[in-house]
Amino acid sequence: MSMLDSGPATPGLPADSPEATPLTVDWQPVVDFIRGGHSFVLTTHIHSDGDGLGSQSALAHALLALGKSVKIINPTKVDDVYTYLMDGLDHACAADLDEARAQLPAGVDRAVVLDVSTRERTGVLDPLFREQNLPQLVIDHHVSSEYTGALCYIFPRSGSTGEVIHSLVRALALPLSQPIARALYTAIYTDTGGFSNTATSGINLEIAARCVGAGADPVWIHDRIHQQHPLGRLRLMGWMLEGLKSLAGGTIHSSMITLDMFAKTGTGREHTEGFVSNGLKVAGSEISLLFTETSASSCKVSLRSKGRYDVNALAAGFGGGGHRNAAGLTLALPIEEGRALIEEAAVALVKDSHSVS
Repeated sequence: MSMLDSGPATPGLPADSPEATPLTVDWQPVVDFIRGGHSFVLTTHIHSDGDGLGSQSALAHALLALGKSVKIINPTKVDDVYTYLMDGLDHACAADLDEARAQLPAGVDRAVVLDVSTRERTGVLDPLFREQNLPQLVIDHHVSSEYTGALCYIFPRSGSTGEVIHSLVRALALPLSQPIARALYTAIYTDTGGFSNTATSGINLEIAARCVGAGADPVWIHDRIHQQHPLGRLRLMGWMLEGLKSLAGGTIHSSMITLDMFAKTGTGREHTEGFVSNGLKVAGSEISLLFTETSASSCKVSLRSKGRYDVNALAAGFGGGGHRNAAGLTLALPIEEGRALIEEAAVALVKDSHSVS
């Protein structure tokens, strides 16, 4: 079964813009799925962010409040700035299938996948769930979601997966406890860029206010996410910004991070969250590209945009996806070749946009 938010968009807004009204969902199949299970395993995407981890943490605490057993297994390590979301929870990461099998508790009878648009984004967890024949629930908000063969609740016009989980918590008739509130606030705060990007809506601001009323501390969360980084991360950002390149008359800004930069600063992929947004801070910039080297023959590309430029469509042309103004993809190319390829496509996107405007 799939529940896809495909109704009419608000007039004048892109199809995946946040709704102006609260999320209205028939949660009964999900409530039945949850109440019929006893032991749950939860996961999110590789190199998980505040929305994936916050949604995961909130749902885990909700399941515990219902008397369920819960284990979180993620495909990659939780970034240090988000470890507070795992407080009081049984959690682990698994880089290979044997490790995932070892972490899976006996008797698990339900799997929940959060904030994930494709099975590949779960690393070894999707193969594990299918090997174990676990019934799966998928909750997501990516417009490019390709999940099938599970109980899927996909809401592209929600500003974050956390916003969807808030609706589910209410459907389960659970109070907004402090751990749930803190996790949901983190999810919504991070995926809206601190309530500053096009995913921001009156609804998710209202939910955030409820979370603050239930004990989420916005000052503490902001400090933890933005002001508790290792020195190496700041040095890495400096190197990245030193190589910032302007294209298309200043409409596009492109930067890259190499494996050598990681080695020299003692950092890793987990320290780069939010880096891509720096390219949008330049006056006149409307598209930012960040290329991160993952091996000598592959790289990850993060794309952000403002307004009319649909970087999800750009990413989809190379096997990636995400949202209209935030997307990503992976290329099996050396970073310099990959950078040239995507920069050319981004410049073409800008030119095409100008030709039809």
